[in-house]
Amino acid sequence: FPAEAKRYVEKTSCDYNAAQAIRPFLTYPDLFDKEWAERTLLAERLQAGKLTLAEANVQAASVHSQIAEDEQRRNLASRSVNAQEAAAAAAWKSTSCTRIGNTVNCF
Repeated sequence: FPAEAKRYVEKTSCDYNAAQAIRPFLTYPDLFDKEWAERTLLAERLQAGKLTLAEANVQAASVHSQIAEDEQRRNLASRSVNAQEAAAAAAWKSTSCTRIGNTVNCF
């Protein structure tokens, strides 16, 4: 949060509205929403005097790190599934079957 801004809720709302332009292009829009919801709560607490600017910035950085970890965890899980699917597809493609009369041999 910028030190010179005293209307943190209004500033966060403005920033959120501007950031909405990128939301449709995000892989995980729910994480985007979660981070902005947390930032909005922090802005409200900061403006109400329940947090210092330093505390709000530390908490905002912590939320951002948690969101980044969640995104990384999802990406790794997705890559693992993709690798398993690719391996299964490769194994399936390597199987060939021949028919001789009433007998089918696959190898």
